[in-house]
Amino acid sequence: MTVTTAPHAPAGRSVTLLAPLALAGMASQSLLLVLAPSMAAVADDLGVGVPAVGQARTVTAAVALAGALVLLVQVSSLGVRRVAVAGSLLAVASGAAVATAPSYPAYLLAHVLVGLAVAALVTVSFAGIATFAGADRSWAAGWVTAATGSSWIFGNPVAGALTEHLSWRATHAIPALLAVGVLALARHLPGPVALVRGGALRGLLRRRQARAWTVAGTLGNVGWMSVLTYVGGFFVTRLDAGPTQAGWLLALGASFFVATSILGGRSLMARHVRAAAVVSTAVLAAATVLLFSAGLRGPVGAAGLPAGAAAFCLAAAAGGLRIPSSSVLGMAQHPERPDVMMTARTGATQVGYLAGAALSGWVVAALGWVWLGPVLAVVLLASAALMARLPDRSVP
Repeated sequence: MTVTTAPHAPAGRSVTLLAPLALAGMASQSLLLVLAPSMAAVADDLGVGVPAVGQARTVTAAVALAGALVLLVQVSSLGVRRVAVAGSLLAVASGAAVATAPSYPAYLLAHVLVGLAVAALVTVSFAGIATFAGADRSWAAGWVTAATGSSWIFGNPVAGALTEHLSWRATHAIPALLAVGVLALARHLPGPVALVRGGALRGLLRRRQARAWTVAGTLGNVGWMSVLTYVGGFFVTRLDAGPTQAGWLLALGASFFVATSILGGRSLMARHVRAAAVVSTAVLAAATVLLFSAGLRGPVGAAGLPAGAAAFCLAAAAGGLRIPSSSVLGMAQHPERPDVMMTARTGATQVGYLAGAALSGWVVAALGWVWLGPVLAVVLLASAALMARLPDRSVP
């Protein structure tokens, strides 16, 4: 497929292709975000603790990781369009299954379908970005990341209001509607494409820089996904926010994420900008999660909810810069095989969900909320230290 190489004025075909990719990213995140403002309500309804509800993310991530790795091998023959249609149908089915779950075991089991839907929709957005060339790839990475974050802006207030005034079960209509949008635009996506060539996994394992980026990217995602998993529950159970208020606070943080994603995407092709952005924003995120956790006690604790919300907004702004810059930096570690690094990025994202939900759930249950910030700060700083050692080459 031919695309333009102009960084700020892509051709109409590129914009048409971007729309379903952005919706796929939004739908995949909406399958996850509905848990944040409704976590406490789910726990009350199903008779379990908040950390137990958070483990639904672990189920989702485990299935999504396995599914995404399989799909990345098959997407070249199946085609991006077929994967998008299948993922959208799974998103609708999984929403119905979770919304009608009568018990906690059934609730967890329904998240197997959620994981399959996430795997398909995330694969679509990543595979679509890899079909862009040159500067358009950074442009697409920035906008898809921004669209993914925008689902938090619009989805969280709606999910919070539905939870407070109707039921947490009604929140699952949000990803279903976005999935229908992907179905409506799926005809613009490519069919079978020569995207992921044979030996992608072997190429990843054999290249030292690619392995190092994968480890660093995974650690960064563990820290960020842990924040996203429990930030809503933190606002409600520890800082006395209502579900609707928590939804708006999450949306506020997401607006910072989207803004910095768009701004960052415009400059990611500049050499050395990517590595510096990844390292500095990981360090900033580590500092802000410490402040966020400190909302329980000390000088920051005196401000309570406003201080926690401000810290979350700073962490979200850092994440909006870190994620697209990290993606393009990853491509630079193996510029001849972008499909290899797409495999690495998918694995890093899904392992981040899996390990992040499990780690943060264990910390909250065993050590308490006050330890969540320090633990995640260590993880994010480790990611920054590894990223700082990676070379930043130009991407062809």
